[in-house]
Amino acid sequence: MKPDHAPPPAPASSADQLAPLPLGLAALGAAALYAALAYMGIEISRLPGSVATLWYANLAGAWALAQRPHRDWVLMLPLMMAANVAVNLVLGDTLLTALCFVPANLLETALAAWAVQRVTRWPELLRSPTLLAKALLLAGVLPALLGSVVGAALLACTTEQGFAFLWPRWLEGGLIGGISLLPLVLVLLHRRDTALLRPGRHLEAVSLLLLSAGVSLVVPLAVPYPFVYIALPLALIALRQGLALTAIANLMTSVLTGTQIGLGLLVAPPTTLHWQHVLFYLPILAVIVPPILLATAMEGYRHGLRELRASEQRFRNLYTHTPALLMSFLPDGRLVSASDLWLEKLGRQGPEVLQQPFTRFMPAVSAQRMHDVVLPTLRRTGVCQDEPCQWLTAQGELIEARLSAVWERDALGEPSRALAVIEDVTEQQRLALFAAEREFTEVTLHSIGDGVVACDPEGRVQYLNPVAAKLLGSPAEALRGRLFDEVIVLLDQDTQQRIDSPVQRCLREQRVSGLPSTALLKGAQGALHPIQDSVAPIFGREGRLMGAVMVFQDVREARAMAQRMAHLAHHDALTDLPNRVLLQDRIEQACEHSQRGGGQFGVMFLDLDHFKEVNDSLGHAAGDELLRTVARRLQTTLRQCDTICRLGGDEFVVLIGQVDSAQDLAAVADKVLAQVAQPCHVAGQTIKVSISLGLALYPDDGSTVERLMKHADIAMYRAKRAGRNRYEFFSAPPAAPPGGEPSDAVSRPPPPA
Repeated sequence: MKPDHAPPPAPASSADQLAPLPLGLAALGAAALYAALAYMGIEISRLPGSVATLWYANLAGAWALAQRPHRDWVLMLPLMMAANVAVNLVLGDTLLTALCFVPANLLETALAAWAVQRVTRWPELLRSPTLLAKALLLAGVLPALLGSVVGAALLACTTEQGFAFLWPRWLEGGLIGGISLLPLVLVLLHRRDTALLRPGRHLEAVSLLLLSAGVSLVVPLAVPYPFVYIALPLALIALRQGLALTAIANLMTSVLTGTQIGLGLLVAPPTTLHWQHVLFYLPILAVIVPPILLATAMEGYRHGLRELRASEQRFRNLYTHTPALLMSFLPDGRLVSASDLWLEKLGRQGPEVLQQPFTRFMPAVSAQRMHDVVLPTLRRTGVCQDEPCQWLTAQGELIEARLSAVWERDALGEPSRALAVIEDVTEQQRLALFAAEREFTEVTLHSIGDGVVACDPEGRVQYLNPVAAKLLGSPAEALRGRLFDEVIVLLDQDTQQRIDSPVQRCLREQRVSGLPSTALLKGAQGALHPIQDSVAPIFGREGRLMGAVMVFQDVREARAMAQRMAHLAHHDALTDLPNRVLLQDRIEQACEHSQRGGGQFGVMFLDLDHFKEVNDSLGHAAGDELLRTVARRLQTTLRQCDTICRLGGDEFVVLIGQVDSAQDLAAVADKVLAQVAQPCHVAGQTIKVSISLGLALYPDDGSTVERLMKHADIAMYRAKRAGRNRYEFFSAPPAAPPGGEPSDAVSRPPPPA
């Protein structure tokens, strides 16, 4: 661009228009657009009033370049600079003066195009004020700053005006022009996000644009300090309409304000300051920058709100349409929701059942057991598992089921509602009766993959299928006729004690029974097989008890998977350390133990120093390896009774049990600092690692999990601010020295190297 009356560089056309065009047409279009904006800026600057050359041309050229591969710039940039020279010659500048503008405008346009290409790859650019501010600095401020230095230096060598006079005028015009146009450029480059352009189609959008234009034209003529009033419609557009319309309004305000200054309608107040010319234009930037940042923040807010609503809708759909019998009810038993399958199974409609007690859809005996046994147990323990129950359909049919439920609790820990899963076991019972009526049809039983053992009413084995015989390690003939307890030995996996015979219990109670989830079947050679089973009584046609049948499966793989999943639910996948859930449980246990028996324990919050630099320089794989190394060092440094947890990222929390004093906790922190600080070999390089620690002591620094974690976290951040590679207590164990002020954090220097 040029100061006051100097011509600017040449723009490139928009990506949407140029991308489909051949290179030659694209370059000519970019040069034409550049020439038009350059001509406009110079003509406005030559109006009777004193106005800097508001230079939009370079950002327009950068917009055009950003849509093309770098090899196309070789043709497009010279054509735009030729347009720059031509405009200056047409408007009366000498050839030497016109050529002096070229290097600076070339630099400014190319640098802005590079920056625009870079920032448009940021996916959250138009929803993050922080990212947009960085984009304004990178693509708007930096090119204008460098271009103004080069341009003012060249013009100072060829004109009578000095560098100190030329540079601020060039800079202010470039800043206003670039920052006014840049948001609109970024919006158009993100054209695939149609929501950004949708507001401009509404009548309200047109009305607000007209209001903004009217205020920009009238207020400078009517009131002092007009920029405050000009900013108000822009802020309203940012709040109501979003980023696209705000970018258009900003550009319009910039052009109208510059024109009014050029016409002498908006005059700078008298002052003797050497920089009065610059200070006069600063309010223009103050008017256009905050609304665009506000609009970006609103876009982020609206996007987050849309995501939240979509997530809520997905959850509702998942709950409603899941192929399971689900229901939710309040503490008084009233239904608040039910899955489609629940409604279908019971032949009900949603409005018919909601806000009704769910026991209304049970037979009287099952409803009474729910009121007397299941619900009181659920309220007391917070969970119930596989409770037998019955349901009545709208057609009067009976459904046998098992109910499992868990309470959701509010912020005060009070039950708010229960989520229940119902398993329909009617078909299972029918299959058991069918098997009894078939009286142990061997052909059928031999073909199934589960183990089957059938006994007579006295509990003597009458039949074993091949799967059961194989697991027991004996031929069926050798076992037939013997008592069930002599043939099959069932052990508890945890206690290794023998489990009471499920067959005898089934024969005695004449109902379906089963084994604990930790049951093991002992074979003839001593091999132990994890199993799950169901034992059902066998009745004849007249209801006479004919015996019992046990069906069991080898669940070795399933149980191992369940144990693995249970482990993963409480441990970090990267380091295999306990996760937040397990840590909170252990801190709660430590709090309860200390409340009952006294004593202290500590919570240590750790954060690796400069971990992001490792990720950025060596890659995330190296970062993961570093985290595993730190985890191993913590495990070797601390006791087995201490709990080391990885919260996520590079944050660790350690529960230090059985601490007698703050000095003991400080000694542990010193050991941790020293051990972690040892050189670490990662990705073929040796790096130095340090950590910042925050220490909190129970009960001095908190008597709950939340307060201890929060205070340790605060102390850790203070350690960061104090220089890193150190630790701090949240509160000072010793009293403040005479005349000194108490502090909520005690600093400790890092251990000796």
